[in-house]
Amino acid sequence: MPSYLRYFVCLYFLSIPAFATREISTDNIRVLYESAELDDYAQRVANEAERALAILSELFETDPPRVTLRIESGTDVFNAFAPPLPRPTVALRALFPTESDIGFGARDDLYLLMLHELTHSVQLTYDDGPEDSGGGLRLGLVGEGTARVPPSWFLEGIATWVESEYSEGGRNDDARTRGLLLRAAYDDTFPSLTDASLINYAPFPAGLTRYLFGSGFVDYLVDTHGFETILRVLRRYNVNGFFATFSDAWQREVGTSLDDEWRTWQARLRAEAETVLEAGRVIPNLTTQSAWYTRSPAPSPDGTQLAWAAWPPGIALADVVVEGDEVRLENPRIIHPGSSPNSLTWLDDDTLAYSQLASGQAGDFSDIFVVDTDGSNARQLTEAARARLPKATPAGCLLFIHNVEPGGSSLRQWCPLEDADGTITTLWQASNGEQLLNLAF
Repeated sequence: MPSYLRYFVCLYFLSIPAFATREISTDNIRVLYESAELDDYAQRVANEAERALAILSELFETDPPRVTLRIESGTDVFNAFAPPLPRPTVALRALFPTESDIGFGARDDLYLLMLHELTHSVQLTYDDGPEDSGGGLRLGLVGEGTARVPPSWFLEGIATWVESEYSEGGRNDDARTRGLLLRAAYDDTFPSLTDASLINYAPFPAGLTRYLFGSGFVDYLVDTHGFETILRVLRRYNVNGFFATFSDAWQREVGTSLDDEWRTWQARLRAEAETVLEAGRVIPNLTTQSAWYTRSPAPSPDGTQLAWAAWPPGIALADVVVEGDEVRLENPRIIHPGSSPNSLTWLDDDTLAYSQLASGQAGDFSDIFVVDTDGSNARQLTEAARARLPKATPAGCLLFIHNVEPGGSSLRQWCPLEDADGTITTLWQASNGEQLLNLAF
């Protein structure tokens, strides 16, 4: 990272106002958070972070860094960030379960998240190793222990690889990731190594390319050369001059070209894909053209319409036409532009309900909305409710999960046909700290 960028990032994070009123500290972790209601959660965060750091310290053959974790409770966006400046820090947004698949089979989503983010913290402070005689005099200055930032495919790839290797889940081992890689190799739509580092890479899977392809490539490199080689390359990269690239460090340390390694890995995937896909190949019937983003398909109760979340943001609707064995969509249209639903359900043949993030003074929270299929009469039913997973009942009511902080979930109901005012009632309250994961009839 250029020196001027280090100063900029440092000033940015130093300018963030202090928001935390409470703190929990362990040997290597400092957790900052807002209220006593989060004491138990903050302690769990600290415990899972220490568990992840113990694994990472052994993997990288280094002492664990001291890391500050900040719990940001004013949002329902599941994410985390791990800036290395001015000190190793993780900003954590993970209070409640979400409607998307986060852990990919992990027993504990929080532990998987800690593995991923703390990999960044360890790797970005890995500016020397046990073979480097201590790395020289340390004065405790801001940023002096920060390593050079590698290309994005490696930065996110190694963190995604670690989350998969050292938890029961993770994206590298997920069947969808494997299918995506095999399909890209088989269809010759594989990105170049340079493209795999682009944050704005447009073709599917867009921003996830550096995570999924990067993790697969790191897995290939570790399997071929061993993790010790990864450490040697990182050491060389960190001591090389600013203009020396990560590929240069790899070439000098290993003796091969990363571009050649990338093409060899692609060829192996292609050979595997030919065996897997051609043995029982199924050609899907493509019915939508919504770029790379299509989610939450929901058929109407009478089966004549299909709604889904499309891109650019909006709720799409089309007529379902069945002729013999052929099923096709006709008259596709956007009925509610600007919406980005996490999930969709039909209250009746003319009304859709959905959950999505809504911005307000208190933060960005998931709330419940309804809209008629002609795009009219759009209403927001909840406000800052951390509400999600709307499901319509056969009686025409709407159930959804409502989360409270720090207590457990509650099951709420809205029955527009029974109550003209649309009053929301609580059907069931979970025990303190327990969270509902899904609803089904």
